[in-house]
Amino acid sequence: MTTEQLATKGVETTRKFIQLIASRHPDGPLTPESGYDALHAYSISTPAFWEDLFEFIAPIHTKESTKAPLVPPLHTFDQRTWFPGVSMNYTENLLRAGSSVHCMTETGARETLTGPQLRAKVMSAAAFLRNAGVSQVDSVAAILPNTAAAVIFLLATAAIGAKWAACSPDFGEEAALDRLSQVQPAVLVAGDGYTHKGRPFSKMETAVAVARRLGVRTSIFVPFLDTAAPTPEGWTRVDSVLATQSLSTFQRFPFTHPLFSMFSSGTTGKPKAIVQSAGGVYLNQVKEHLLHVGVGVGDRVLYMTTLAWMMHPWLVSALGAGADIVLYEGNPCYPTKTAVFEAATELGVTVFGTSAVFIDAMSTGDADIRPWPECHAFLSTGAPLAAEGFDFIKSKLPRAKITPISGGTEINGCFLAGSPLVNDCRGVMPCPTLGADVQIWDNAGKRITGECGELVCLTALPSMPLEFIGDTDGSRFHQSYFSRFEGVWTHGDWAHQTEAGFVIHGRSDTTLKPSGVRIGTSEIYRPLSLVTGVEDSIVVGQMKGNNQRIVLFVKLRDGFTLDSTMEKEIRDTIRSATTPRHVPAFILETPYIPQTSNGKKQELVVTDIVNCRRPRTVVSPVIQRFFEQIRDDRL
Repeated sequence: MTTEQLATKGVETTRKFIQLIASRHPDGPLTPESGYDALHAYSISTPAFWEDLFEFIAPIHTKESTKAPLVPPLHTFDQRTWFPGVSMNYTENLLRAGSSVHCMTETGARETLTGPQLRAKVMSAAAFLRNAGVSQVDSVAAILPNTAAAVIFLLATAAIGAKWAACSPDFGEEAALDRLSQVQPAVLVAGDGYTHKGRPFSKMETAVAVARRLGVRTSIFVPFLDTAAPTPEGWTRVDSVLATQSLSTFQRFPFTHPLFSMFSSGTTGKPKAIVQSAGGVYLNQVKEHLLHVGVGVGDRVLYMTTLAWMMHPWLVSALGAGADIVLYEGNPCYPTKTAVFEAATELGVTVFGTSAVFIDAMSTGDADIRPWPECHAFLSTGAPLAAEGFDFIKSKLPRAKITPISGGTEINGCFLAGSPLVNDCRGVMPCPTLGADVQIWDNAGKRITGECGELVCLTALPSMPLEFIGDTDGSRFHQSYFSRFEGVWTHGDWAHQTEAGFVIHGRSDTTLKPSGVRIGTSEIYRPLSLVTGVEDSIVVGQMKGNNQRIVLFVKLRDGFTLDSTMEKEIRDTIRSATTPRHVPAFILETPYIPQTSNGKKQELVVTDIVNCRRPRTVVSPVIQRFFEQIRDDRL
């Protein structure tokens, strides 16, 4: 298909969904000609929307007779009450289209699994897990690079009704244990390491230590760095797993059967282990692929991600929309600055996604992206996409629809995105996702527009958490999302709504408040992208008495010095683009910009350190000592 045909197909899919609703509810508010605003208004006004969506996607399922409503009241956040009597298998539905998985690495390795090949490997792995005694109450954990094995074992785990939890291979031993010890896995699937900019990093000792300390019953070895590497003692090599006689049928589980244990970055203590249902994640994510991105048969979807990010299951679920998926493992700028774009062009990727941080880096260096006519959708998330980043991508890919999306691990999906029926718009996320009544509230709990406030959602989505592991009375779950406004999901994003859409300014718990005026950190990062000598930065607030002052740490490019001239340029650029209140009290140089596994700046970590508090999340001792020293010497 041409780019125009693929993009038009997205419009046709949404139109068909509107027509289905109109035909199912002839006296309802929608007609076949209704637009996105009317569709969204319908989606947040009646539970029937989710029944319509289920009918439209038509997953393979069985249904028992029940008098209970299929969908709970929209303002009920009890996720265990969705689609009672409906049973399905997540893997069966993702494999039914027979889509392929294409794998690429920074070192040039390529692998493709056709639909039949993928199915055969998944069913063999599922049979192995079942023969190993893995049951519906067990978890399978993985420490793997973004390769075919990760998809195979995720789908194999779901096929037998077990729960899936994953880390990326760059995690240290303690960081992996902080997460995986909470799920107490029966099986660990791990590789021997990963590469970064062509350099191999062996992690086999870490994997063996993690397996031992977790006390798993079975450990599976997936070589990545060296296919001839010996199998660790007591482990089973992946070749033997995939040689197992395969399952022949799928068992179906209740719609709300738990599948994913996702890990938040955490604000206090260990990362939260968030349990989400197979049916809920499937329905919500396929909705996003079909009706927000316009993904479908004929598409190839590549999203830059690791297994530690919720965008990995989001990418995998594109199989459920009938698309092929493309896995890219490694540094996207190696061996050339545009390596990932060259790989995407080579494979004919039609939907490409990455982090806003990566786009900013590309735009600052004016990367030479070659013509890429197949790409009809370009997505970004992980941080706010600056208007300059939007302009850069549009200049390189003028035919692609550029859509920033925003949501989170907690919902394994999006609150804000785009639609094939809505034009993309510079600097904003055009619309709330279907079913999500997203608003911006002030401190008094009143809806506001045109000014910053808390991003809230008044309606439940099926992919929201079933529970937090270890949160026996639900108090931690309630404290995380409902303590600010009772009965209303408060996501923790600081945002504002304009006529064109929504703008995210960062996490509300890292919002700057000099003299009590709330400032989103992105308001400072955006003008900084115009300063040639600044490669990256992180900005935090430090309390002095009853007031807060802004402290900006900058990482400079080679050949630049933080002298008085550079400081003046930074201050003048920020002041001219914002207000005098945005200008930092201190500008300090740093070689470190601590980030989470999905590329988000760890502002909370640095905030804690400069305010003489113990960091609420794990950070490298080297980085912690650096910021402590600069605090003591300069602040």
